[in-house]
Amino acid sequence: MASGENTADLTRVRDISERSVRRAEESVRQLLGHSVRLTLRGIHPFSTLLEDAEGGPMAGLQLQITGQGNGRILILFPLPMVFRFLQVLLGGAAEPRPLMEMERSAIQEVGNIMASSFLSELGDLLGRRLLHSSPEMHIENIPQLVRDVAASLRALGSELLVIQGAIEDGERQPQGRFFFVPEAAALKPIARGAAGNRGGSR
Repeated sequence: MASGENTADLTRVRDISERSVRRAEESVRQLLGHSVRLTLRGIHPFSTLLEDAEGGPMAGLQLQITGQGNGRILILFPLPMVFRFLQVLLGGAAEPRPLMEMERSAIQEVGNIMASSFLSELGDLLGRRLLHSSPEMHIENIPQLVRDVAASLRALGSELLVIQGAIEDGERQPQGRFFFVPEAAALKPIARGAAGNRGGSR
């Protein structure tokens, strides 16, 4: 593929990714009722996933992409952010503690809404039906979770991209991370004009 075509493809992917991230941000803000912010950090080769996912103590959610596309979504929430989310959703103090099942379910629902909204917008723009599995939540050994996700993606044997977003709550620190890692083929429209029929930005 010519260089100009590659540049045009990357620009299109960035545009639909930004719009999908904004949709996810709107949905999570409605759920939490405060200023959670999601921003697109970039689109990278798959090889950068492991280094970009490093960080402090976090809760991790992984979801498998299904429907008319393959890949994974990985969401990492710093533990202080997890407890602030729980304070908003369930009440109580935003302080570290072992999570009860109800609290784990509440964080899974945050991830579920984030992923569903992102894929819904992306699928509309591409003319694809993109779904996801229920979130699997991990609190311990997040580096191993990241390695496992990377290994499952390598097994697809396809060209992969990492669409990376940053998650901030009202206090801005520390950041969470959102990784959408699809097969490159899943980012190609399958309905004529699907990526351009939705008009301007929201």
